Amino acid sequence: MGQKHFTQGFTQKIKYGFALIAGLCIGGLWVNAAHAAVPDTSGIIHGCYSTLLGSARIIDWPSQNCGLGETAANWNAATPGNFITNLSGANFANADLRYRNMAGANLTNANFSSTILLGSDMRGATMPGATFENQNSSTFSGANFSSVNLNGATFTSVTADTINFTGATLTNSTVDVSSALNSSNFTGVNFTGSTLLGHLDGNNFTNANFSNLTLNGTNVTGGTATGANFTNVHFIDAWTQGTNLSGATLTGVTWVNTMCPDGTMSSAHSNTCTGHLVP
Repeated sequence: MGQKHFTQGFTQKIKYGFALIAGLCIGGLWVNAAHAAVPDTSGIIHGCYSTLLGSARIIDWPSQNCGLGETAANWNAATPGNFITNLSGANFANADLRYRNMAGANLTNANFSSTILLGSDMRGATMPGATFENQNSSTFSGANFSSVNLNGATFTSVTADTINFTGATLTNSTVDVSSALNSSNFTGVNFTGSTLLGHLDGNNFTNANFSNLTLNGTNVTGGTATGANFTNVHFIDAWTQGTNLSGATLTGVTWVNTMCPDGTMSSAHSNTCTGHLVP
């Protein structure tokens, strides 16, 4: 099993399992029968947890590896109990990470398919290329992604609300048509280069940057967009009903068959929503 693969059993049980290893720490020195190099030269302690037996052991990685039925878990020797922060490429598919603190971690290209992230703290994490898939309000809502780098991230079949993306970088990201990120805080988020096809309803887009995007079929209804930048945005078959765009920058915007903030259609106003920007 890979060193960065965490299964759904990676919950409270693993904490109890590794608590058993505390007895191996004598006078601040880690010991085992083979006098292994623990921690390794990078200061990382490598261990394995058996979900079947509920037991845990330290290994001398890379000469030793976890066996069948074991989950690999590593942490910093400098702060025992804290798992490593460099989790680039980690596979968290189906893992239960609810309310976990992963603030500041390197999660580049990490896989969060069907992962429970309810209330998780991701503040300041580095997550370019991360994949989020098959999440809903019971598994994703309330997560904190403020100031997170999500450049190139993908959201597929993600339906959730009350997520904090304040100050996050969502450039070149994709929110597919099957997703709905609603009633969330996108204050100051940079969306440039992104493909936004899903529902983004009831959100706070204060000072967000949508410049040069094509919002084709996108729903941005019932939100707040004071100070948002929509320069050269193409609204095509989009819905903006209930979102006050009067305080947004709309230079070079085109409106094609789009519902304006006041509930009328752009086609009824010579293909523009100018003069109809207030709900």
